[in-house]
Amino acid sequence: PEWNSEFPRVRDECVGKYCRWGYSGDMDTELVGGDGVFRGYVRWDLEERTGCYTPFNLNGRQLAGGEPVVMPKTGKKGSNEVYIGTFGIDTNENKSYFVVFDGERCGAEAVLAVETPRVPIGFHGNWLSQEQFEDHLRIQSAQSELVRNE
Repeated sequence: PEWNSEFPRVRDECVGKYCRWGYSGDMDTELVGGDGVFRGYVRWDLEERTGCYTPFNLNGRQLAGGEPVVMPKTGKKGSNEVYIGTFGIDTNENKSYFVVFDGERCGAEAVLAVETPRVPIGFHGNWLSQEQFEDHLRIQSAQSELVRNE
């Protein structure tokens, strides 16, 4: 199969190191018209040089999705032990969702879907753990204090 693959991702701790599994979005320029809209993601086996496709489906309906983001499973270290998250829009019902897929289960439906306020198609993002987010807030607070004291 051929995929119009964009925005390749791996677990953050794999960047610049050996990593068997990677993920990328499968762009569909006809889904809603234009670039930057994804209909699913591809899980790449970088050893075997093969890919496996998972559509951004919710209850059997195709979503127009944003960039797929790799979210490590808590306590897991394998490069395929991840969730894949994205914001998706059901264009038939004009509803937005944050949807999560199990990165180990190719072709499976979403394991979680939360309706959200309208999110622009093609939205980009990153995943931060609670610890990373708290570290970020501490650094920002310290930097703000330094600026105020100058």
